[in-house]
Amino acid sequence: MALDFYHGHGSPYSWRVWLALELKAIPYELKVLSFQAGDTTKPEFVALNPRHQVPTIVDDGFALWESTVILEYLDERFTSGAKLYPGDAHWR
Repeated sequence: MALDFYHGHGSPYSWRVWLALELKAIPYELKVLSFQAGDTTKPEFVALNPRHQVPTIVDDGFALWESTVILEYLDERFTSGAKLYPGDAHWR
């Protein structure tokens, strides 16, 4: 099942997650939000992310935001594609 990826054009943090999704060949459904239209403040998005920011992912009902946390999650959750982080804490 594909995860939902909430992205806003112009967000470098969103691009970071998008590149990781592509590199690891993780299936996702892209949900583009408009900052100008206030999509990040709409109740349905705030229910997923109370901080009103992108990127946000929803994987089988589990929502995450903050790009570095999302990257670590994707690296551990999905074994496909290249590793994003070295295997142990010392090398990180």
